[in-house]
Amino acid sequence: MSFIRTRSGISNLHLFYGAEVVVFTEGGEQSLSLSEVDEGSRNTKSVDVKFWRDVLRVNGFDVKSEFRPVGSKKTLKQLCERVVSGEVDNVVVAMDRDMDGMLGRTFDSPRILYTKGYSWENDAFSQDLTKSQIDAMMMLVENPEEIEEGINKVYEDFKKIGRHLIVLEFVFRRKGVRFLSGFNGERFFNSKRSPFIDKVQVHSVLREKKNEIDRPVINGSSSFHVDLA
Repeated sequence: MSFIRTRSGISNLHLFYGAEVVVFTEGGEQSLSLSEVDEGSRNTKSVDVKFWRDVLRVNGFDVKSEFRPVGSKKTLKQLCERVVSGEVDNVVVAMDRDMDGMLGRTFDSPRILYTKGYSWENDAFSQDLTKSQIDAMMMLVENPEEIEEGINKVYEDFKKIGRHLIVLEFVFRRKGVRFLSGFNGERFFNSKRSPFIDKVQVHSVLREKKNEIDRPVINGSSSFHVDLA
């Protein structure tokens, strides 16, 4: 599908699928480059597509859309540049916000969509949704009190620790280094033992990463100390 290489090609891509717009998203089994996307490549499976399709639906977006997951946010950002410059039409880009908002790296266009939180998982797995999912699986009239309390404690712990971790992530990202986001999230949870954040692993990553950036000087000291208690 080399016709996509031209402006009219990608702008008219929706016509080949009987759609009004083409929505490019993250997700899928491969991270595709821009040149591969220009050639017409896409992934065939993506949870991101399900999320964004439902977001658009519940917000009354009744425009017939063709979804194309490309896997790579880098590629999506390149597509965003085309959208903002007016190089392409009939294209929507939907992606995770990540740290882009805090770092001032978002694109301003009504055809570029971001999640409210860091990722679609942050938007979807709210405390209330978690309770309702467990309630559905338990098949009981209502969740036992200990389960309700357990869920509340986990979320309280996550919020308490998370506010420190997001500051660290921001400090590292400003220096071009990923902190927690550079690892698989499973490293910080032992799902077979506890739903709480593994503080030992967090401190372990901090020890590994702290020498990769210049340490901020606070009150005459340049050492890192994070109280996760």
